[in-house]
Amino acid sequence: MTENLSQKEFCQLIMHVALAACFKHEDEFLSEDQIIARNYAPTEYFGKRCIASLIDSGIIEFEIRDYGLPIGGNESTLFIKCPVKEDEDLDSYIYKHAENIIDILPQSESYTTYLKALSQEVLACECIEYCEFYAKRAQLVVTSTNHKNARLRLLLLECQGDVVNMLVWQAIKKLANKITPDSRCFEFSDIIEIAFDRYTYYKKIHVLPEGYKRPSTLKTSVLSGFLELYLNDI
Repeated sequence: MTENLSQKEFCQLIMHVALAACFKHEDEFLSEDQIIARNYAPTEYFGKRCIASLIDSGIIEFEIRDYGLPIGGNESTLFIKCPVKEDEDLDSYIYKHAENIIDILPQSESYTTYLKALSQEVLACECIEYCEFYAKRAQLVVTSTNHKNARLRLLLLECQGDVVNMLVWQAIKKLANKITPDSRCFEFSDIIEIAFDRYTYYKKIHVLPEGYKRPSTLKTSVLSGFLELYLNDI
């Protein structure tokens, strides 16, 4: 079952285990919003994208439930069924499937490549999470966030995530000095462009900037935690 997995299939194994870890023993179903609220992924968009991928591939079961609204009409809510069968123990299920991923990593160099690629995507989402946190503190509104932003991906190839955090923080600080009551919105690409320019400046003067850790209020997502586990085994 785990031989010759495609990149999509391998990544879905990781997404699936992390999703199961969002459930508690008493949960039969969780709404998509509940899963996101339990810190499945660094950003809501990426978490929903992972869930959609698992649904599209038939890996997880789901229900659409309609609720009547007080003002009339209906609202549909997506509910995800716990991946664990009734006769299985949740902790044993998570451990078995996580161990399976660790065991198959040495089978192919491709799996290591897939793992690193997914980790880069999640790391980019963590940078977005960091950016939005400090932008809000600076009374800025960030629009059009995109974890596939080319400059962001290049920065993450060049340096550690904590250094990218520092560059993003400097960019937000610079933009915060320009805000007016009528101009508080900035596109994510504007922030990353400033961060990228700062990095090229540091490279030019041969300075290695000190990174900034994530604030304690930004908890590590479930998906990020499992990725860190797998990365430690390669």
